[in-house]
Amino acid sequence: MEDTENDFIDMKLRSAELTPLQRKISELVINKPEIIATATVSTLARDLGMNQSTITRFAEAAGFRGFSHMREYCRLRMRKRNGMLERFLSSEKSAGAQSQSHGGSGGSGGNGGETEQTRNISAQLDRDAIATTFSSISDESWSLILSTVSASARVGVIGLRQSEPVAALCAYLLGLVRSNVVELSDRYGVDLDTLNGFDEHDCIIAISTYPCSAATVKATQWAEQSRIPVIAITDEGAMPLFSQAWKSIIADTTSNSALSSMTAVFAVVQALAGDIALADPKKTASHLQHEESIIRQFGVYAE
Repeated sequence: MEDTENDFIDMKLRSAELTPLQRKISELVINKPEIIATATVSTLARDLGMNQSTITRFAEAAGFRGFSHMREYCRLRMRKRNGMLERFLSSEKSAGAQSQSHGGSGGSGGNGGETEQTRNISAQLDRDAIATTFSSISDESWSLILSTVSASARVGVIGLRQSEPVAALCAYLLGLVRSNVVELSDRYGVDLDTLNGFDEHDCIIAISTYPCSAATVKATQWAEQSRIPVIAITDEGAMPLFSQAWKSIIADTTSNSALSSMTAVFAVVQALAGDIALADPKKTASHLQHEESIIRQFGVYAE
């Protein structure tokens, strides 16, 4: 299936126009794709206690080309969900085979070529991920994001678990080029006291890759209800974060290892801070000078 088609389906799965019964099926597609991936229309209708026509109408409403198309989509989602485990088992099996081919000694045995090849593949995947990510962001959307982040009274950044290091970098870099930037999350949750001080004059950057942190989703739900613009950086359009955000950026986290690659996500926040700095060079220079004077006064860096 084409990426643009999947993006459209991801959006329709979160549509407010779905009926209560259709939303029930949508939640299965999003959260338990394995149920649909191995089902037929009749068995799914029986298990859900609904008519087959309800399921086929949902498939049409969600943008699928029939039930078989929906089932294939669920299989793709299931493979993506299980990708981390599958990649780990595959790499473990490959490592075991290489060890046996070198006598099981684990010594210097000549596996440098395989290691270099793996590094090269990883580097190419990261380059492709960055290119894919940036090509999917329209100039209009990027300009609106830049103007909003620049004009907001305060900018809050949320990111937990795997996304925590990206959120920390985002808050740090933005804090270098503008004032009133705060990190709203720590390792285990969201700072509710700080979040509660935000209003419609501020904005929030929420970063979360699959599986999406529940605390991040709740924070963005609150922000949406409070009319606070949320800029989401995520890797899957069907996640709640995507539909709740004012603007969303989908980052490619494809990897050949056991873990998702965060390279493109880091690249987005670096580009965001860099373009914010260029948007108002005079203001940025003034802010950096003030920051530098404090750093010198406290002797932050070694001579």
